[in-house]
Amino acid sequence: MDFQGKNVVVTGGGMGIGEGIALKFADHGADLVLLDIDLKAAQNVGKRITDRGRRVLVIQVDVCDRLAVDKAFDQILNDLGRIDVLINNAGITQPAVDVTELDPDIWNRVVDVDFKGVYNCTRAAGKIMLKQRSGGIVNIASGAGIISVPLVAYAPAKAAVIHFTQIVARGWADKGIRVNAIAPGVVMTPLVENAIKAGWRDRETFLKFIPMHEFIMPEDIAEAVLFLCSKKARFITGITLPVDAGVIASGGWVGYGQ
Repeated sequence: MDFQGKNVVVTGGGMGIGEGIALKFADHGADLVLLDIDLKAAQNVGKRITDRGRRVLVIQVDVCDRLAVDKAFDQILNDLGRIDVLINNAGITQPAVDVTELDPDIWNRVVDVDFKGVYNCTRAAGKIMLKQRSGGIVNIASGAGIISVPLVAYAPAKAAVIHFTQIVARGWADKGIRVNAIAPGVVMTPLVENAIKAGWRDRETFLKFIPMHEFIMPEDIAEAVLFLCSKKARFITGITLPVDAGVIASGGWVGYGQ
């Protein structure tokens, strides 16, 4: 899986799964663009990329803001000339509470980041890739988008990402662009760590409900992403690949103590 000379854009590249994906692409020869609302975090990852001898462009952007996203992709095109890969990874989660108890502002923000952000970035990158007649997109969905879990904003947003992936993949299948998704299970990221610390999730309950009884690491998701973006997957488009340690096979609510 050689990505020498390829330009890879990773949203939410400043931590967690996005960080793991960005570093893995750099290890395989790619140059990176990190889009993140947290500029300092993205710059820290950017330094690790340059330490690997690869180029990196860091842009602070809120993926919910379509005009800001369009401006960021204009800058990428001006600076780099092309985009070979887009990884739509930016995402947030929510507390596992009843629909009547979830703050509507939280619902809106989760849906905006986790679904609208994917739309905004795919739209902007797609305009560039269609002119190139080449490109690859991987959307980071979730096992929560496939099975029922008590997350009334996050899970439907991720389900929408999965359906969106299929629609865009079919529309661009004959235009040199492949679009796929990954459905991670429980990945040990700062997002999950903070949810455990906040009492939104329980570590031991999670481990008990994961059939392999291990947390997935960001690097495991990164390996799957690299495969879907590589020539080895040249006839794969429109699929959602679970990387979940068996979670989808067992159902989801038990992981939330319910």
